[in-house]
Amino acid sequence: MFVLLIDDEAALRDVAQAALEDAEMVVIPASDGARALRILERSRPDVIVTDMMMPVLDGFGFLERYTKLEDQRAPVVAVSSFEPYLARAEACGAAAVLAKPYTARALVETIRRVVAERKRSVEPTTRSAPPPPSPPPDPASEADRVREIRDLRLDEPAPEQHLHDFVAEVAVQFDVPIALVSVVNDRLQYWVAGVGLAPEEVGTRYAGPREKSFCTHAVAARAALVVQDSLRNPFFRDNPVLKERGLRFYAGVPLLSRHGRAVGTLCLLDKHPRKFTHADLELLSLFANRVLCALERREKERSPEIPDSVFRYLDTYDAELGVFGRAAFQDLAIVQAARAAEERHRLVYVALAVPEKRIAAIAEALSNAWPRTIVGRLDRARLGWLVPRATVAEARQMALD
Repeated sequence: MFVLLIDDEAALRDVAQAALEDAEMVVIPASDGARALRILERSRPDVIVTDMMMPVLDGFGFLERYTKLEDQRAPVVAVSSFEPYLARAEACGAAAVLAKPYTARALVETIRRVVAERKRSVEPTTRSAPPPPSPPPDPASEADRVREIRDLRLDEPAPEQHLHDFVAEVAVQFDVPIALVSVVNDRLQYWVAGVGLAPEEVGTRYAGPREKSFCTHAVAARAALVVQDSLRNPFFRDNPVLKERGLRFYAGVPLLSRHGRAVGTLCLLDKHPRKFTHADLELLSLFANRVLCALERREKERSPEIPDSVFRYLDTYDAELGVFGRAAFQDLAIVQAARAAEERHRLVYVALAVPEKRIAAIAEALSNAWPRTIVGRLDRARLGWLVPRATVAEARQMALD
């Protein structure tokens, strides 16, 4: 049996591929719907398994285009950690659905069932019945998540000015009008830091209903959510908040606390549809680590007896200079290089040895020297500097100045 497996999360894709190959299936992997469609130009799988939440072209976009192809003999199994997507996936043409996380046995059995039913079917449009619904989220886990938000006062305006400034920088990096740190409790969504909305909505105790927000879905699924055009997404196109604000694009990554609980998101919004790539999503995830660093530092200040070893992101941000720490900066350099290659523009990496007494002033000057630059501390007297869309000569001259 030949399976086309579509999932943007490489680790999950590899695990699923191994399970299917153990079941004597041949697997071709794809990281998004667009790549899968290119594979279908030269291959004819027996079944297609697709995640629904992906950058570039998500599962809904893939289903829309696939159902218009002349040869649709392969049934589609839709998988998602966001269960409300699954019912919509069936309505859009999926033969079966499977909630994440799923077992290898459940995946193999679902694939074999839909292929067998397709072979027996007289009507080519006949669809199999959906599997029993997955159990609802554990109420105790949700209670713990809400309690953590309350205990750490995460639903209050962020007291760190550098966090507000950083979120504004994130908006510049992605060239979007709106970037927010959103916290979602059991009933409401709070925008505790951000740029692009009215002052009374961001940085105050503004509360919006959770059920109408994008971010609640990323929190519930504990996974990134990308909606490149809400009007083409059958789940979100009727959302009243989108219609009221005229929003078309959303990308958000969950903020996972040190206990592994999704407390909110770092998200981007725009009134125009946008392309969002795998490298874009990786960059947004790295920026989310800096938000988590601010939350962890806040907890550390309130509870100094907690050992540093239990925190995951304290080193992401160098508070003395207001720049990224060494490891975080190196990760950013790799991802920005991938984005530059995708977009076919230049990226200059500069390592500067500077007088230790002047390092703070130089770090600030470098941050302001060129649009969308990223500065990191490499050690006590060295700075790293990423300069997009500049030549080496331009970067060298700015560094000398």
